[in-house]
Amino acid sequence: TAPPRTYSRLATIAIRIPSTAVLRSTGTHAQRTIAIPCRSAPPQVMQILFVWDFDWTVINCNSDEYVPAQFLGHDATSNGFRDLIRTAEQQKKNGDAATDAVDWDWHKCVEIMVGRAMHEGGGATPGDIRAAAAKMPFLDQVKSAIVDISTQDQTGQMILSDGNTLFIEAYLKGNGMEKCFDEGVMTNIGEFVTTDEQQPALKVTHQSAKYGGHSCARCARSPNLCKTQALNDKLRQMDGVPAKIVYVGDGANDACPTLAVLR
Repeated sequence: TAPPRTYSRLATIAIRIPSTAVLRSTGTHAQRTIAIPCRSAPPQVMQILFVWDFDWTVINCNSDEYVPAQFLGHDATSNGFRDLIRTAEQQKKNGDAATDAVDWDWHKCVEIMVGRAMHEGGGATPGDIRAAAAKMPFLDQVKSAIVDISTQDQTGQMILSDGNTLFIEAYLKGNGMEKCFDEGVMTNIGEFVTTDEQQPALKVTHQSAKYGGHSCARCARSPNLCKTQALNDKLRQMDGVPAKIVYVGDGANDACPTLAVLR
């Protein structure tokens, strides 16, 4: 990769001009220093890009499990996810096309568990769900590092997560960190929609197809987000590839871009 170009910040130059063009002159010509506006220097190429996973990295928990557990309890939430996954796997194995279970994935289970928190005894409102996400635990040192990095010149930060925007944005807003990730958040879309029964429900829309879909085993295959695909797409959109990329994550789908993109 070619080194980033540098631009002169020279704002004034000394030139010789005819005496008739100056206000103060001696002799036939005068030397005068004048300010000539230079063309605006383009933004400098980013030198370091920090890419952060979200669960167990920016926050110190699994957001998909933490949020419903605040209303259903830890045991009921863990057991609920386990039973849903087992049921879905069994129905897929049996080829049961009579239900939509064959299309279940982790985020479908998250939708169901948040639905239970809202409508099956939990009694949570959409505002309650967002408030719970805003209170997700974090490590003080991690938050301090993110805030400090956000103040550095020629340095950018982004989140790359297979979570959802609703939980992530609620956390960032609740902790005053919305502006820390100036390079954005790449994740699945989470939003509240209205059901046929006129009740609010969480809907998570996968974004894997946006980047072409994949069969990456490290990222558990589509429709889960392949972080290599997503990060490559991000880099293509940038004015210049950063000199350094620092990736912070904890899972197999975080190993994927470190092996495929950062090699």
